[in-house]
Amino acid sequence: MAVIILNKAPKPSNKKFVKAKPVKDPKRIEWAARRTLERLSQPIKDEINMVMEQIQINPYMTPAEVGRRLDEIKRKYQTQFDSLAPEVAEGWLNEINQYNRDKTMETLRQALGIDVGAVINENIKKDLDMMMYEAAMYIKTIPNEMVLRVADRVLQHYKGLPMPENRTLIGQIREEFKVSDGRAKVLARDQTAKMNCSISALRQKAVGIDKYIWETSKDKRVVGTPGGLYTKTTKLHKNHYKMEGLMCRWDDPTVYSTDKGKTWLKRTEDMPHNHPGDDILCRCRPAPYIDIEELKVKWAV
Repeated sequence: MAVIILNKAPKPSNKKFVKAKPVKDPKRIEWAARRTLERLSQPIKDEINMVMEQIQINPYMTPAEVGRRLDEIKRKYQTQFDSLAPEVAEGWLNEINQYNRDKTMETLRQALGIDVGAVINENIKKDLDMMMYEAAMYIKTIPNEMVLRVADRVLQHYKGLPMPENRTLIGQIREEFKVSDGRAKVLARDQTAKMNCSISALRQKAVGIDKYIWETSKDKRVVGTPGGLYTKTTKLHKNHYKMEGLMCRWDDPTVYSTDKGKTWLKRTEDMPHNHPGDDILCRCRPAPYIDIEELKVKWAV
């Protein structure tokens, strides 16, 4: 149940419907999350580098010995990440939640001419816990993935196989670290977007907004854009270009409307059957479509 607190009565308006601005992803929070993940990963890199240097110094160091050292590093930092991940994820989510709350209140004030003091929803804790769990789960995978990538290259080294572009083992490990840094960047961006969009959905539905307009980033990176960077869709990422400007419903992500909800059409196979932000690295956002009279009835104003 949502409890709406109004500081002032609504201003008179002839508008029946309002398309409000979507809550954009908080880049500052995304960058802070990325820096946190990189900071947590740095000690793993330092210890792996020490082992790689020992391989260069001691040509008699056996693969089994190197494997034991890498396994020790993985176990050591896996324990740390298992312990820290829930705390990191909770702080990350709390920041996004507060940011989203402030932006949602601002959006409602601007769109409706209503001074909304607060929207209190007591039933979203379970949903927030699920978001936190998902983010923590991804954070916990970092040590294992880093060590496995390095272990594969070490095995390649001992087999006498050349590294890509004829790099040395240490040079190739630096490249693997770049991949890990890139994954931290993707994780920070993807989870920030997912949490922000999911919280937007919870808040919109909590105040009685059941429809939204799908907004893309309107650039060449939008999947499906003719002449863009990603003209072909995949099983995991459908044609988001087709969704631009379409009305959608929170209760049914398989339909859309082009006439403000008078007619609902089934989405085709190449269109996403989910909501903005659900796909990995999706930059689309849900712009609230507000039925003013309906909200006033629900809010008893």
